[in-house]
Amino acid sequence: MATKDVIEKYYDCVNRGAWNDWLTLFTVDVSGDEQLAGHFEGIAVLRGAIGAISYGYSKFQMIPLHIVVEGDQAAVIWRCEAANRAGTPIAALIMSSVLVQVFILVTLTSEDALNFMLDLCTSLALIPTSWPRGTD
Repeated sequence: MATKDVIEKYYDCVNRGAWNDWLTLFTVDVSGDEQLAGHFEGIAVLRGAIGAISYGYSKFQMIPLHIVVEGDQAAVIWRCEAANRAGTPIAALIMSSVLVQVFILVTLTSEDALNFMLDLCTSLALIPTSWPRGTD
């Protein structure tokens, strides 16, 4: 199956909730790095993710916005349209999550940025306690 076909089947399966079909896209010894969950190994982890999604969301759709395929590699920017178990809508542009992660990574790898953030958090924590209180 061509890379683009795999990508299209992946999103089609997810958006239909066809999780057993989705699992056929992976080998038993699959390993990967998911942007929020981190590194995983084995198809059992994906089965667990299906259980969590099925339990936690009344709606879960991943709408591809931009697909780039180069040989056997692909990158997808997608929009998540979902509703939690109670039906409250959730919408997130996954790229914003990625950008936040990049910001965190830069902050963690730069000593000056980390010190600045610590100083900022400390000063912001002290400000409310120094405001004058009203009289009753």
